[in-house]
Amino acid sequence: MVDMPIHPCQHRDMTEDELRDLIAAYDAAGAQLDAADAERLRVRDEGLRRARNEGMRQVDIVKITGYSKETVRKALNPQVREAVNEAKRDRRASR
Repeated sequence: MVDMPIHPCQHRDMTEDELRDLIAAYDAAGAQLDAADAERLRVRDEGLRRARNEGMRQVDIVKITGYSKETVRKALNPQVREAVNEAKRDRRASR
């Protein structure tokens, strides 16, 4: 990012520092949301794995939750989710 001064008459009341602070707060809030999403996913996946470990069939988990077979498969096997996510990252990087 290039730090170029803005001509004073191009804005009125907000300072450059205020704008930078606003964006920093926005980015920090996004990071908090990402962490909360990761925690929600962890808790949900642990619950789905518990259901499976206690004898519930995958097809029944799909039916009860309304999740796709793929979503349940990734929840039941975290290594699968990581492999799928890694493949997505690789495809994006190669574009």
